Amino acid sequence: MVVQIANPVASASYFVKVAGVGRNGLGLTGKYTLAVDFTQVAVAIITVATNTLTAARATDYTTLSVPEAKLFHFILKATTTNTSVASGVRMVVYNASYQIVATLTAEAGTTTSGAIFLNAGTYYIKYEAATKTGAALSNLTYTLHTVVLSDPIDPYAPPDPTNPPPPAPDYTVVPQPDPFYTSLPLIDPWGTPWSP
Repeated sequence: MVVQIANPVASASYFVKVAGVGRNGLGLTGKYTLAVDFTQVAVAIITVATNTLTAARATDYTTLSVPEAKLFHFILKATTTNTSVASGVRMVVYNASYQIVATLTAEAGTTTSGAIFLNAGTYYIKYEAATKTGAALSNLTYTLHTVVLSDPIDPYAPPDPTNPPPPAPDYTVVPQPDPFYTSLPLIDPWGTPWSP
């Protein structure tokens, strides 16, 4: 779990609470490590897609265009209007050959994440909502964010001793989204976006 604060206020107090919170009200025990880094710029998180799935329309699609091979970190969040019914959403990533290259599942009220390296190309992301018991699905909203973890490898050049050292980074500026990543609008959201 990573918590970041963009543009923190000088001389302000921030508190971090660590607690064992299990499922069904049962606490968890175990060791943990807490690290704080005051030198890093906040990571820009890009929203890929968000929508509300219903019992009538429990499947959604997004097309993802990756012009350059990169390592992506996906963050999938699910919320529901009815917490008494155990539900969740599953994200399935298909490549241009319609092969599954990644899956990620989030139960309602939780956020899960995972990393995957995607080669340049077009990908189709399918979102499916369901309940654990087969009960009717209440409105379930999913949100998919991503962070690009890798950068293109540039040709190596030794440093020029005549150049002045680079200026100190301004840690109050949040970096802009990666220019090599694009997300396209929904395509055929209630049907299959490709021929099997």
